[in-house]
Amino acid sequence: GFKPGGTGNVTETNRLWHVTAQNPQRIGSGVILNGCVYIVNEPGLVQCLDAKTGKELWKDRLGGEKIWASIVAAEGRLYVTDEGGVTYVFAPNPEKLDLLAKNSVDEPTNSTLALSDGQIFLRTFQDLICIGAEP
Repeated sequence: GFKPGGTGNVTETNRLWHVTAQNPQRIGSGVILNGCVYIVNEPGLVQCLDAKTGKELWKDRLGGEKIWASIVAAEGRLYVTDEGGVTYVFAPNPEKLDLLAKNSVDEPTNSTLALSDGQIFLRTFQDLICIGAEP
């Protein structure tokens, strides 16, 4: 974890914490909300870390497929999609995984959801899917 700002090599001056334990493979990016970092790794293990210290607050398994996508945040919820096309919706809770929903498009994907103006876009291996309320 780093504090923003600085010039040149800020490794020592701006580093807040560094986890030296072996971490599982991560491809997508996490989200920072309310002092917590929410991240997910390839085998579907989601973690919540304290953003100031890097201390793990909890970890739990989301589902069965690999996850290459990044977590996105909107309307007080976190979203991430696995390779099988299942999107997991969970609350940003620093105490535990609070899974709210699982939604499947029944198509494989490695993409991160794109959110725009109340709509959710997902690129699968075959289609571009748009999910939103009817006008």
